[in-house]
Amino acid sequence: MDYLELEVVQVVLDYLQLRSYKSTSSWSSYGQSLDKEDRQRYEAKVVECGGVHPLLFTDDEISLISVSGHLVPKVEESDIKDYLVHATGYLTHEEFKAVKSLESHNYLTSGFVQEPKLRQVGEHVIVVTKVNHSQALFARQLEPWLLIQRDGLVKLAHCTCMAGLGEACSHIGAVLYYVKAVSKFNRGQASTDVKNIWLPAYIKNVPCAPLSSIDFASAKSKKRRLDTNSQPATKKVQLVDKPTDQEFASFLKEVSSAESRAAIFSLTEGYNDEFIPTTVRYSSAVLGGLSRDCPKERDAVIEECQNFSASFAV
Repeated sequence: MDYLELEVVQVVLDYLQLRSYKSTSSWSSYGQSLDKEDRQRYEAKVVECGGVHPLLFTDDEISLISVSGHLVPKVEESDIKDYLVHATGYLTHEEFKAVKSLESHNYLTSGFVQEPKLRQVGEHVIVVTKVNHSQALFARQLEPWLLIQRDGLVKLAHCTCMAGLGEACSHIGAVLYYVKAVSKFNRGQASTDVKNIWLPAYIKNVPCAPLSSIDFASAKSKKRRLDTNSQPATKKVQLVDKPTDQEFASFLKEVSSAESRAAIFSLTEGYNDEFIPTTVRYSSAVLGGLSRDCPKERDAVIEECQNFSASFAV
């Protein structure tokens, strides 16, 4: 072996050592939370992925699914069922057929799944992404990853949620549905036509929006739309003429005659006089204004209390 070959070997060994160190140090805090059996199983998963933790790939080593259409595994409904029902027992056949599968799909249609990234390892593809918590949008995102054969067979999976130790959870199911949707779209369209504009956009936060622009469709309806690549029906908007100043004044007058006071009057000129703060109306009602120095003698204190009790009214 000549000098150049030795240098190449040394560079490769240094690289592998560095990656091994990165892998160990990066997930050591997560690994410490696992018991011995779970840790050994997790290490075995990493070995299946080429010996490198899937969450450690750099941007140069892994690419977004929208630009790696040729790597997308051909995941179908049967593959998802085989993994979630038969391989892991996460769902029963009845649950998958009825409601439980919709829980995973709801993560996708709600925009809680970040665009996955792919990396090929032999005959398999590593799929890595992040998924929002369903009830805690601003909590740290969960990080599911999967190892899938090119034909769609799921070999293994993991998620950083509590249920992920069982190698199956709703977040993993959501990623499978994402890959299935992309695979189905790629088979029906030219890969250069459009990007995944038909998939729900990933949601980082929930902005305020008018009710008219919020989609209140059920998870089942959204799943049907995605499966059939269809769009929601166009809403019929009924235009209502803006009331004239006279009509609005008449409306306010009628509302003001009601027994209860509407909050709108606190901001409406001509009606907001009734909304004087209590501290201004009844200054004596503020207990802080009733304080004074306490008499030194006990009898004087008792007399002061009796006088106050006789004059105080609620």
